[in-house]
Amino acid sequence: MTILINDEEVDFKLEGEKTIGEALVGVEEWLTGMGSHISGLQIDGIPVRLDEIEKACVRELSDVKSIGIQARSFTDFALDSISYADAAVATFENASLGDQPLARQAFEESAAYRFLKENIPDIAETMRKTFDGSGLSLKDTSAFLKERAREFASPQEEIASQAGAVSEIVSRLENLPLDMQTGKDARVAETVRLFSAMAEKLFRIFSIMGRKERNAASVRTVYFGGETPIERFINDFSAVLRETLNAYKSGDMVLCGDLAEYEIAPRLSAFFSALTGTVK
Repeated sequence: MTILINDEEVDFKLEGEKTIGEALVGVEEWLTGMGSHISGLQIDGIPVRLDEIEKACVRELSDVKSIGIQARSFTDFALDSISYADAAVATFENASLGDQPLARQAFEESAAYRFLKENIPDIAETMRKTFDGSGLSLKDTSAFLKERAREFASPQEEIASQAGAVSEIVSRLENLPLDMQTGKDARVAETVRLFSAMAEKLFRIFSIMGRKERNAASVRTVYFGGETPIERFINDFSAVLRETLNAYKSGDMVLCGDLAEYEIAPRLSAFFSALTGTVK
């Protein structure tokens, strides 16, 4: 039997699999190791529809001459799903009040929504809240989706574009104790919000950069008091971040200010420098 991936025959060794479903499990594991996933299936040159997959999987391999598999990377799935979600926002916005529930239902029954819910749940949750009126506006959700698409499409360009914002946030963190002492509560709250959003963004982009299909050099160390292994740096950064946010929430402004100035600000700067120094 012949196995083709994206129309090219591959030397994939079957090891006792008897059904198409068993063979697909092995192929999916193999593809996952290379950063790809199955996106389509053909049996003896005939495309298998989504509603036919279950029936096809129980077929005996002895009855099959070829299995054709379309494979795509996680990044491709993510970009397509985010693009579909953005289009769904536009459809919802342009729909009449009576048709908006149908537009929402169509999106939530789509493969794109299932992918987002399973793999990028914060985007799926943002969509859910937007459609039920408890989250971002439709305009802000569209902007949010476009930002997340940029992160997947061009992570290094997206991170580089944040240089000015990171510099400002670092400066604000260094001045946080003074802002607290002078009663600038609104500015303090905004600084904490801006920093939290930026930290989440840097961690997301670090994860995207490290995906296998990117074939990019991984960030292995961060210069922070010497060359620090990235795993240890992130664990320490996360711990300090939690301590800082807990201090802020509990009203311990002295501890919050000290951590922000002497721990968080330099770590944020060091992490950003490590990410922007990544090369393909």
